[in-house]
Amino acid sequence: MLCPRVVIDTNIIISALIFGGRVSRLRLAWQDDLFTPLVSKATTTELIRVLAYPKFKLTPTEQEDLLSDYILDLLQNYFYVIVMVWNFASGKINS
Repeated sequence: MLCPRVVIDTNIIISALIFGGRVSRLRLAWQDDLFTPLVSKATTTELIRVLAYPKFKLTPTEQEDLLSDYILDLLQNYFYVIVMVWNFASGKINS
């Protein structure tokens, strides 16, 4: 079963990745596949830009780790869907 797809504001994503607290539950929820955050080139670019703000004092490695935590989860979900669709289309999975 596919989980719901959700658009999340970049500020909320930043809070979930960096600050913790109640909003960090969102991070756990997307990691547990309770929903799939939708991203675009624009939102990913904004996330990269915001993670580099000096006020966060994140090293380039920390920025990459946080970004990959968000983006790689999404890529893994999309890859799974593509494989399932491919298998269905090629007759490897019955409807």
